[in-house]
Amino acid sequence: MLRSPLLLLALSPLAACTWVALEEPAQDVLVLPAERLTSDCESLNKVKVSVAAGVGVLERHDDEVIEDLDVLARNHAAKRGGDTVVARGPVVDGVREYEVFRCMPENATASPDERSKERKDKVEVLPYDGGSDNH
Repeated sequence: MLRSPLLLLALSPLAACTWVALEEPAQDVLVLPAERLTSDCESLNKVKVSVAAGVGVLERHDDEVIEDLDVLARNHAAKRGGDTVVARGPVVDGVREYEVFRCMPENATASPDERSKERKDKVEVLPYDGGSDNH
């Protein structure tokens, strides 16, 4: 009988851990609520991701399950050319659906010189003078 409490004690730190690694390409992918999407956002696809909601009889903390699901969705979005994900429902038994969007132009990661070559109209950038009235 002593083994069960010791096993639960040994497993309890695992229930409070995040287990999913954010891949480098996904570091710039945002997780946004739907109301923050703009008309510039293009829906690319939907994905259902899942993680373990518990370890044995121990349930994981909801916020850590959500964090892992968000990371999986961000990793997926980066592989599909997306830069934003939106959760499309609640977490049910460690599963959640996300929609993947591309909200920034494809050339947004290009250097400023590369982007300016693609522009038809040129914009002159002036330094800020600190708000002085001496023009």
